[in-house]
Amino acid sequence: MNNAVTLLQSLIVNIATPYNEGGIGLLVPSERIILINEHVVRDNSSVIVENWYLPAQALDVVYLDVHSDMAFLDLPKHIHLPNDLSDLLLTGNPGQCEIGASLLTWNAENYGHKLIPRATLVEQLEDEHGVPFLIYDKKEATSTGNGFLTDLQGNLLGMKILVPSIHHPKLGIALTTSYLKASLAQFRQGKSKATRCEHV
Repeated sequence: MNNAVTLLQSLIVNIATPYNEGGIGLLVPSERIILINEHVVRDNSSVIVENWYLPAQALDVVYLDVHSDMAFLDLPKHIHLPNDLSDLLLTGNPGQCEIGASLLTWNAENYGHKLIPRATLVEQLEDEHGVPFLIYDKKEATSTGNGFLTDLQGNLLGMKILVPSIHHPKLGIALTTSYLKASLAQFRQGKSKATRCEHV
């Protein structure tokens, strides 16, 4: 468990913007991208980021998906990252997470702490556009729609999001790692800044 905490904390990035209280994103070293929620960076062309390997600096928002509450920040090539930094996005497999399984919920509120709130997977479903989601019972978690879900071994299962149509004080929703990886691959094919307001 301690290894999982250390690994994820090395990839969690603090995000600050002029218009809200900020949040946390996830560094994807192999792609030099930071995953973050669209609602956290909304109305900003750049935001301030900081983590163990990144001194506080402004990074550009290069992708926005309003429907899925997902955004990407670009990490310029001149910023050095350790060669052995693991790529957590490539290891998660939500298909192996069974209903009723215990999860860890990584929120901005508990960043830097070793006691990570737990949750329970309630359901796996797809919306009308085929986007896969994880529905979880937040239990101890107090965060709304920003942060990440892992299993107890630290494997990434999804990114928590805000969806107005699914709002319940005891339930949360997350995009699966498979959807995150597919979206990142599509973005790389375009090789430019992009905004997606809805699915076609």
